Amino acid sequence: MLRKQEAGSRKQEAGSRKLEDKLEYLSSRGTKQFHFFISIISILLLGIFITTTYAQAVYYIVSGNSMYPTLKDGDIVKVEKQESYNDGDTVVAEVGGKKVIKRINGDVLEGDNKGNTARYNLKTADILGKAEYRTNKLTEDEKKAFERVFASGVEMVSGGTDYTIALKSDGTVWGWGNNTYGELGDNTTIQRLTPVQVHGVGDVGYLTGVSQVSAGSYFSGGHFVMALMNDGTVYAWGYNALGRLGDNTTTDRHTPVQVHGVENVGYLTGISQVSAGDSSTVALKSDGTVYAWGNNTDGQLGKNTSGAGSYIKTPIQVHGVGDIGYLTGVSQVVAGYACSVALKTDGTVYAWGWNPHGEIGDNTTTSRLTPVQVHGVGNVGYLTGVSQVAVGTNHTLALKTDGTVYTWGWNLYGEIGDNTTTNKLTPVQVHGEGNVGYLTGVSQVSAGQYSTVALKTDGTVYAWGWNNFGQLGDNTTTDRLTPVQVHGVGNVGYLTGVSQVSAGKAHVVILKTGGAVYAWGHNGVGELGDNTTTEGHTSVQVHGVGNLGYFLCIIDNTPPTLTINASPVSPTNATTITYTFQFSEDVTGFDASDISITNGTRNDGTFTGSGATYTITVTKVADGDQVLTVVANACQDAATNLNTEGTITVLMTSLITDQGYSLGTVAGDRKWFKYYIGKDGNNITKVMLVAPKDGDGVKQGTFSRDDILDQGDNKFISGSIYYIDREGKIQLYN
Repeated sequence: MLRKQEAGSRKQEAGSRKLEDKLEYLSSRGTKQFHFFISIISILLLGIFITTTYAQAVYYIVSGNSMYPTLKDGDIVKVEKQESYNDGDTVVAEVGGKKVIKRINGDVLEGDNKGNTARYNLKTADILGKAEYRTNKLTEDEKKAFERVFASGVEMVSGGTDYTIALKSDGTVWGWGNNTYGELGDNTTIQRLTPVQVHGVGDVGYLTGVSQVSAGSYFSGGHFVMALMNDGTVYAWGYNALGRLGDNTTTDRHTPVQVHGVENVGYLTGISQVSAGDSSTVALKSDGTVYAWGNNTDGQLGKNTSGAGSYIKTPIQVHGVGDIGYLTGVSQVVAGYACSVALKTDGTVYAWGWNPHGEIGDNTTTSRLTPVQVHGVGNVGYLTGVSQVAVGTNHTLALKTDGTVYTWGWNLYGEIGDNTTTNKLTPVQVHGEGNVGYLTGVSQVSAGQYSTVALKTDGTVYAWGWNNFGQLGDNTTTDRLTPVQVHGVGNVGYLTGVSQVSAGKAHVVILKTGGAVYAWGHNGVGELGDNTTTEGHTSVQVHGVGNLGYFLCIIDNTPPTLTINASPVSPTNATTITYTFQFSEDVTGFDASDISITNGTRNDGTFTGSGATYTITVTKVADGDQVLTVVANACQDAATNLNTEGTITVLMTSLITDQGYSLGTVAGDRKWFKYYIGKDGNNITKVMLVAPKDGDGVKQGTFSRDDILDQGDNKFISGSIYYIDREGKIQLYN
């Protein structure tokens, strides 16, 4: 990698950068030799410093509220308060406004008092379910509901240089866009305008069992991908100059290869998060230590060495501050263009590597060969309270736990977001839209080459900085010094319902809560996935495989389930019942003809509804049970899953005039029941007993007052609590 000393005026530098941007994108469509040729021409023409860049690929499991939809089975979650759980328990948590499922398999959910050993620091996790929700004790419907929520937390998208990688909820990986170096992993170097599936190791089958993906992004070299497997191992493919792939070679790989172990012994294991940069990779182990491999020209591997042409082809452990021991207590890592950043579990941030623009944040422009702590705002103390970090080409981002965003480093295009174009050597707070106040309510950030994207907790997206290719999504190509809201599809309204954002070099890809994927910005080699190479200044939906339909990250195999409710409830003396049909998700094809009824007349003209909710009225024919059934396979969800059967029984009788008290459950040898009172003026004349039919001593029917068998002198009194004993006698509960 070439380096020059920074020289010349800022005006020359800016002009050179903009010319270089265009040359860079032209070169990305050619061969390696063309890359080199363009680089030489750029140097000869400009004769000044050219900063090379990288756009950080979004990671998977991180601390804070930055990636809240991405918990998976086996992850450790930190919660605010100490809770006790048993192995095998299923827990529901509310994280960032989204329900997530945690299956405990030998792991521990730890409170703040044990924060040093918590792998993922989710500050805002409120436990909704406790240990009694064991999977083997759930109903089938509850299991399906759990699985449906759980599935939505496994997928992710990652924007690369000029390509995109997506992980589906079934653990498979897909890609589209540039494929010059095999970065799409399909054993070809053919550019793809719509998604193709990543092949398996040795080109056998397809890659499966993946829990996180990270696409490299670049100025000149981020054409490679890292995939973290469920078992903590790492696989890689694509461009392999300088040992990017970690397989102890510099041979490009068109299908995945496994990353080797430290000093080329065995394979790398125990990894919880991985990040691909421009020409290097950093990986976080579950014990909070950090490993890196690839280019080390500027000390980005953190081993206290550097030098032109320096690289390491297998992982090495990142050294500690001041080269003392090793870096520990880390919860998230990010590989940048030529620097690396680590977030610790205590909310502090450390960085090392290239630093000519202040991207390390230590109030200097001195490159660092081992980690240094990022300073605080105004160079006062140190930055704290951080929940997520991200890195662009030459600027760095920190999301705080309170939803505010801080940035530092290069700022030529306004990527810092403070309404200036002045570089910042320490963090500054990102201003609000229209330069009013400050940006708040943010749940995740991602950095492109010279731009920044932020996802808010309400599912809206904001962006600022470089906009030459429409990567800010505001239907312009105007650079923005403060955040603007990303527009909707076709420039209608604003983009909503987003669960994750990832900025590539000059394009952005987002995941919606339902699993749909959208993108905008540069599209010269098909990185938007819409089967074109047309630039997108507002979002377009990624097409499906073979250009059929649209691409979904979430694999939905769950049939829509049905709950039927009656108004009034059973039993009732009403002659007409309104039934409500509540499906677990939106369905199509459901109509009145799918409803069968006994002891009732279906009033088809009253059938209304759409989506997940429908109603109809039914008129009684005679006293007795009215049974309403919706047949299975009557309708389907968006994924073409057919519905399950639903049924309800309502007891209709003219005897009922008043409802008594009911517990409706079994306690010891007692069977509780509902009773209803028939009145003649002020005198009780009839009592209807409705008890469960699944136990001994159960009675159901209509009795006169004299039929009631009281205990002792007790009389049957409206409002009192009675039960049926095992002998079938009605007893007063004392």
